[in-house]
Parts: sequence; structure tokens; C-alpha cells
Amino acid sequence: MSARARVCYQQAMSTAPPSQPAAKRRRGRKPNSTISRSSIVAAAIELVREAGPEALTTGRIAKRMDIVQSGFYAHFASMDDCIAALEARIEAELRRPIAERMGELRRTNPSNADTLTGYYDGLFDLVDETGPLMELFLRFRRDRSKLGAVLDACEARLIDDLTAHLDAIMPADTRAPGLAERGTKGRVDACRVMARFLVQQSFQGVELWWAGALDRDTAARLLAEQTAHFGISAAAAGLFAPQPG
Repeated sequence: MSARARVCYQQAMSTAPPSQPAAKRRRGRKPNSTISRSSIVAAAIELVREAGPEALTTGRIAKRMDIVQSGFYAHFASMDDCIAALEARIEAELRRPIAERMGELRRTNPSNADTLTGYYDGLFDLVDETGPLMELFLRFRRDRSKLGAVLDACEARLIDDLTAHLDAIMPADTRAPGLAERGTKGRVDACRVMARFLVQQSFQGVELWWAGALDRDTAARLLAEQTAHFGISAAAAGLFAPQPG
């Protein structure tokens, strides 16, 4: 290097800004850009499936996702906020589709066993699509935790949906004489009793299928036959008898 070139190089180096060390990221931690509300809720679901509702803490979710806790709080204000998002997912992916299927059923022959077999077959399709959510629903809806309370509330809404469905179809059913003669409250109360029975029956059918005690086709047909004849059984038991004036 010539003397002039050496001088120019030294001058340039003396005026250049000091180099900055590359920003260090904690080893093993994922950048927040890869984290979303949806991925955090999915991690929460898997934690509950593995360790129960008591596993729902911000620390355990952050550890599972390999992020710092601030990464969680960048998306949710609190653990309760995350549980509310989980409830919204259950509402969107479970309750609403079931309610829509009930609406479709009302436009066909809702008391026919063949028609009901198709309805329950569709329900099993939904269970396949939302397996982790349905597992939470079946296992923890009686749990004494915030998540358990959320799942109980979702079940109550399912019962409300089925009550409205039955109230729309049962008064015209010739197998339930007297139901149409009841006042509004008495009729709805009777339909709610039926709804509670039928919702529990459906859950039990799903549980038997999951346990391998029933194959899917048998489970769907058994639920359909039970549902189709439930009105007859309820009427025979006096559930629809006219109330005394």
C-alpha cells in the first residue's frame, strides 16, 4: 500500500462509526413474529389435555411455546383473556356448527331415525375435525376451575339451542298430545328436560365411540334410534301431560 493510500485509509477508519455488535437473542427463544393469539390458544389446549386445567398459567404456556412471558402478554392481557379466546373458539367450532345442523334438521324430518342417523353422522364428522376441543369439553366441563366454568357455560348454550329446536318441532308432534296445550313456560320447561337428556346421551355416545366400545356407524344409529323414540318415552312418562289449570 502506498503512503498516500495508507493515510487515506487511516483517515477513513478514524471517522467511521464504531461497529455495532449483532443483537443477541436468547438461545432457544422464538421471535414474537412467529407467535399469534391462535397459536397460544392451541398451546393452551394441548397443555390442558396433558396436565389438566391447573396447567393453564402464563409461565407454563410460555415455556411450552419456548418464548418469554412478555411474548404471551403481547397478545393477551391476562390468563382470563386467553381462556375467553378459548371459549370463543369452542363457540365458533363446536356450538355454532351443531346449532346450524339442528336448523337443517328442522327443515327435513326431525323425528325420523334415518334422517337423525345422518345428523349424528355429521356430528361425528365434527368431532373428528375438532378432536382436541371436544376432548376438553368431555373431560373437563365439570371441573371446578375457570376453564370448567367456561365449558359448563358452553354446554348450557347447547342445551338452550336444543330446547329451542324441540320447542319448534314438538308441539306439532302427534306423539306428544297435551304439549301444545301447555302454556309457553310449561312447554319450554318440558323441552328443556328433553334437551338435557339428549345432550348427555350424545356425549355418552361420543365417549363410547372414543373408548372403542362402539364403532361409528353403530353409535350414530343408536343415538338416532334413541332420539327418534325419546318423544314417545317422554310422553309415556307423563312429561307432556297438560298442566292443571
